[in-house]
Amino acid sequence: MSRKRIKVDRPQKQSKVENGLCLANINLYASIAPQYCLDLVAGVQSQHLDQFIMTYSSAVQGIVLSYSNLKMLSSGIISAESPFSYAWVSTDLLVWKPKVGQVMAGWVNLQSPSHIGLLVCNVFNASIKLDGIPSNWKFKPGQADDESEGFWVDLNGTQVEGKIKFLITGVHLSGKVISLEGSLTEISDDISVLSVTK
Repeated sequence: MSRKRIKVDRPQKQSKVENGLCLANINLYASIAPQYCLDLVAGVQSQHLDQFIMTYSSAVQGIVLSYSNLKMLSSGIISAESPFSYAWVSTDLLVWKPKVGQVMAGWVNLQSPSHIGLLVCNVFNASIKLDGIPSNWKFKPGQADDESEGFWVDLNGTQVEGKIKFLITGVHLSGKVISLEGSLTEISDDISVLSVTK
């Protein structure tokens, strides 16, 4: 799988949390199988639009989460001896489109001496590598009888947990999946400032 990395200069410190969601309208020239000749809309949904869900689309440069407002812009046309109908359709796509420089929030789901893992929108992975963790934070290793590797604590000794804010410093595309790289140091070194909820 190819892996693309997008990286730009870091912006000024900010803390407003964004969700990365946007709407995009697309027009599509769709081929529709003969089995859908009585219901072209169902054919477009089944053969084309359902395939977009939860995958990266270069047309909208993000992960398609859902579609709505499907409209047939033309009736199904059969060409030459092909059994397929062809029609122009329009639909709105709900797209998750994270960008470098945005502040997002994610649930802490993994902690190790080298990084903090986050789950964004309860689906997507983000990683805060060691250089993005405030230098005055400390990693507390887990005990022998503890199942976890351990956890990070901030400068006040408060455990890093729950939902926290981070600045997106990299967006990685591997196949049709996006993962994020982030930094906490660009926002604050105090977990109470970074916390969204516990």
